Parts: sequence; C-alpha cells; structure tokens
Amino acid sequence: MTRRALAGPGRPVGRAAATVAVAALVAVTTAGCQGAPNRPPPAASSSGRGTGDDGATSAGPTTSIPDLGAPSLDDVAPEPSSPAAPGGDATADEADRLAAAAADFVAAATSVRAVGTLNVQGAPMTFDLRGTRDGLSVRGTVSMGVSAPFEIVRSEGRTFVRSAALSGSARGRFVQLSGAAANQLAVLSLSELLDAVEAALRDPGDRTVVGRTSYEGTQAYELRSGGPTTAIVAADGSGRLLRLSSSAPRTAGTIAFSEWGAVARITPPAIREVAPVPGS
Repeated sequence: MTRRALAGPGRPVGRAAATVAVAALVAVTTAGCQGAPNRPPPAASSSGRGTGDDGATSAGPTTSIPDLGAPSLDDVAPEPSSPAAPGGDATADEADRLAAAAADFVAAATSVRAVGTLNVQGAPMTFDLRGTRDGLSVRGTVSMGVSAPFEIVRSEGRTFVRSAALSGSARGRFVQLSGAAANQLAVLSLSELLDAVEAALRDPGDRTVVGRTSYEGTQAYELRSGGPTTAIVAADGSGRLLRLSSSAPRTAGTIAFSEWGAVARITPPAIREVAPVPGS
C-alpha cells in the first residue's frame, strides 16, 4: 500500500453540499408559498417573460424567499482512513498523477450528471441533476427530508420549478421564478460543487491510500483521504471522476458522476407546461 499526500475534499465539498441543500430548502419553501390560481402569493411581483419551445410567451410568479443561510461545517473532524483494498496499489508518483489528472478532468468538463444522497444536518437530501460546468443550465430533481420532491429547470437565464406541493393552476406544471427566488435557487447548479471537488484534488492535504478497485464494471483507483472523503477515479488514464463519498457525520453520503461532457442541451419548458401568473 502506498500513502501519499492528496487533497482531502471533505470540507470544501461539504460546504458546497450545504449550499446545494440550502437551495433545495429554498425551492421547497417556494413551492409551499404558491396559492390558489387567482390569488398572487405573498410578496409576489410580476415576473420576466420568455419564449417556450413552441414560440409562445410564458411567465410565472415571483416569490419572496427568506435567507436561510448555509450551515457551518467547520466542526466536522476528519476520520482516520481505512486500509485500501489489497492488490494493484499505485506508487507515490502515480498517486500524484491520478489526483492531478482527476482535477484536470473536472476542470475541462463542459457538463456532467451528478446523482447522490447526502445527509445535511440530519435530513437526507437526494438529487439527480444534469447541467453545464458554468452553472448556467441545469435540469433534474431534488428532495429534502420528507418534503415533496421537485423538478428544476434553469436555462436561458430563466428558472422553473415543478412540485406536487404546488396547487391550483400550478398543479402538475412548472412555475417560473424571478427576482430573489430565482437568484437564490441559482446556486442549485453543479458549478460550485465541481469547483470544490477540483480545488480539493489540487490541494495537498491528508495522507491518502491508493488502491485498485472495480466500479460498475470499470477498472478504477480508490483514493482515500485521511479525512472522511473517498474518490473513485477511472484507471484508464483519463482522470475521469466516477464517485465521491463522505462519511463525515453531517454530510455523509455519495455522489456518482457520469455523462461528463455529454449532457444534452437543456431548454426551458414549453409554454403549455408553465403555469400563468396568478391574477393575470
């Protein structure tokens, strides 16, 4: 077994996960604020307008969202690393090369799909998101604790959500957000998460065991930091990140990455799928 200094992405990634969790809570709050079809929600204002896939103009309500703040993860203590799987251990130089290759791969990717479950202050958050590296486009589903799951679409500068918690004319349809609600929900992208992963891979930190493994039929290396984080990187020399997991008490969970650079273009919902502005 070879041990080598490598970034321990637990804390940066944990903070990014916390930000995503806050965005999820914001979206759930937004969904709960929607009222009957002919009555605007509290503190609502006119939304911006955009064009749907069929060329028609769509609009949606703006909702005032409280600033929930991000939970602090500074008190998460690193856990001792566990031994690597026997056989196929990399050299110290190879450990450095794998970490650098993974960081370069994440930095160069234009899009990705991330599927995972995280524990955020005792509440499970699950998500399945596809989006661009710059964070300007994202589509997927998020659920937080026992709250109803919701869909999010962010494209062409507009943000839409759809949830079973929506009622009236919004039931089964997307609601377009604008103003503070859209700005807060904009953090529900993959950009900050990937930035944190890249920075962690580049920053030398705790000692790491590097072992050979197989992940869903793909030969890979398992990089275990001295903290709570384990990364699985493809062993084909590409640096492709396959999975990231954490055993930290407040952010325990796993994120699987796929469709690197292969996510299809994300477009806004068609006008027929978007609820009209209440009272319009």
